[in-house]
Amino acid sequence: MIRNRTFMMGLGIGLVLGAILLQLMIIGEGKQTQEDAAANLTREQLIAAAEAMNLQVVERSEDEEGAGEEADAASGTSEGEAEAAPVNPPAPEEPEAPQQPEQPDEAQSASTQAGGEVSPPSEPKPPAEEPIKLVVVRGSMLADVAEDLLQAGIIEDKQAFIARASSRNINRRVQTGTYSFKAGEDFDTIISELTKPSN
Repeated sequence: MIRNRTFMMGLGIGLVLGAILLQLMIIGEGKQTQEDAAANLTREQLIAAAEAMNLQVVERSEDEEGAGEEADAASGTSEGEAEAAPVNPPAPEEPEAPQQPEQPDEAQSASTQAGGEVSPPSEPKPPAEEPIKLVVVRGSMLADVAEDLLQAGIIEDKQAFIARASSRNINRRVQTGTYSFKAGEDFDTIISELTKPSN
């Protein structure tokens, strides 16, 4: 029983491999006939085939033929293949530079001086730094408040703030409420605000 099973599996695998090899041979033979047919095309047939593929056939001049044949021999392409090669499309034209928008009349009159010269624009003012709100809830420890200050971007070093606040003994004097601070504010200012009752 085992011998028959092995034999049948071998026979099946052999048939599958044979079918695959046969298909490969047929495909290869088809490509050869297409290449042979392309090599035997007349000039008119070649032009018609090129137009069907949106290609253009370019003829060589006499002085280009000698240089082209040497280049073809070096690259291994034949004259028929070189003629059927697609022509490089023309390079797209570079776009024009965008036009500068015209200033409104009001801006022109404000920016021109008496002599008709345009004054340089003034430097923009930096936006005013908005205060950052911090809410301290009942039961918050100093470490919790320091973490909230760090997350809000008010302080940059949590441990330094805790050390400074511990040196002033405010562990149990932090008041609950809502406070306003600025980023990078001094530790002593923050500590004194946190120990005062908030609004």
